[in-house]
Amino acid sequence: MRVSTYELYVATLAYHPLSPLVLSRGVDILPHQLAALYGDYEEHHKCPSPIPHKVGGLLRAGFPVNALIADETGLGKTIILGLFILSLLLRGLVRNIAIVVPKAIVGQWQDELLYKFGIYFKTIERGDEFLDLVNDLKHGRELRFIVSIDLIKGRYGYEFVSALPQKGLDLTVIDEAHHVITRKETLRSKIAIELAKKSKSLVLMSATPFRGYYEAEYRRILELLGTGFLYIRRFKDQARGVDGRPLFPKRVSYTVDIRPDPYWYQTYFKLKRLIETSSLPHLTKLILLKRLSSSLYALYVTLRRLQVPEVEDPFSEETDDVSGVEPDVREDLHKYMRNPSRTLQAVLDIVRMHISQKGLTLKELEFLKLLQALIKRHKVVVFTEYRATLDRLKEVLSRADIKFTYVHGGMSLKERRYAIATFWNDTKVRVFLATDAAGEGINLQIAPY
Repeated sequence: MRVSTYELYVATLAYHPLSPLVLSRGVDILPHQLAALYGDYEEHHKCPSPIPHKVGGLLRAGFPVNALIADETGLGKTIILGLFILSLLLRGLVRNIAIVVPKAIVGQWQDELLYKFGIYFKTIERGDEFLDLVNDLKHGRELRFIVSIDLIKGRYGYEFVSALPQKGLDLTVIDEAHHVITRKETLRSKIAIELAKKSKSLVLMSATPFRGYYEAEYRRILELLGTGFLYIRRFKDQARGVDGRPLFPKRVSYTVDIRPDPYWYQTYFKLKRLIETSSLPHLTKLILLKRLSSSLYALYVTLRRLQVPEVEDPFSEETDDVSGVEPDVREDLHKYMRNPSRTLQAVLDIVRMHISQKGLTLKELEFLKLLQALIKRHKVVVFTEYRATLDRLKEVLSRADIKFTYVHGGMSLKERRYAIATFWNDTKVRVFLATDAAGEGINLQIAPY
């Protein structure tokens, strides 16, 4: 979209409804993103919600508005939100804005809002920086900041939110809301509730707001928004470009059959029985079984880290910031590993023996076979839940002399950007390994698999 300086000037002075579009810096606005701002009510899906709600465009709904932006991953929820904020700022409707996101993408949010929309947001990176915000609040200065959910849920963050006057924030945005507002009472959900109370307008963003097995979690998200909230949800197969053509190719999902490995099956079920029959709390068992399902290496790293007293959070290397593990579960496991039962020690011994073998498992061999067939013509993205499994896959690919790059939640923004740019631009790099951290705000459309 190109406009002359005069047209830009007139649009800005007149606060024309399209002014955020012409002011945005080199952003290719797509039809579904326009519809999210100005769309008709018929253009959106109804929300499967028992709570009365509206559907349509954010700017047509008026301000203040509570909204759930639930577009599928890859449709540009950040672009929609940036255009919305820019429009509100141009009209003088907002001064104090808080954006709460996963830790791994705080810097990415700041950069996108600055370079694409010309909006500067301060990033809060230490707890004591909330004291500066309190001081700004006392002197009537505007508050415009981005902070990770795990920082604002801490003592300093909670004190800051508590000090805010009622409706002291004009707009609060919570990204990846399904990781914040959960069915259980956690520090994350408590701070989200407090932020909602202190905000005139609340926008929640999540590509997966309703996960069928957590109906209570979904209901809590909707209850936080309240009656009459605005609902926006579209899918990739509906997205069209300005020429009317589909933006994304049709996706086909299928399961790869792997011939049974008797030795692995025996090991897996033996470990599974040992964990299930142990005296560990139920949730702790589930966590260890998830590690086992991902890879033996993921389970091994977890158990080894739990034996090191100085490790504050033995799960941080694997789950990344986007999922996390509740403190009571960590304490349960620490307690058992400080005084390990025979059962849990037996699990560790079996896993250690299996890990010490240098060869690849049958599952890894079948994975390599499939991957080598795909990378002859395409680039491929491989997701895994745990960083320990990602580390194992790095070793597997290196042995096979397959060029790859990777992203996980422990990397800096600069490192992540370099990895993504390498995957896009280096024709020799065929594989992108990633944990959940790559599911947030990263464009990997170059890979069809």
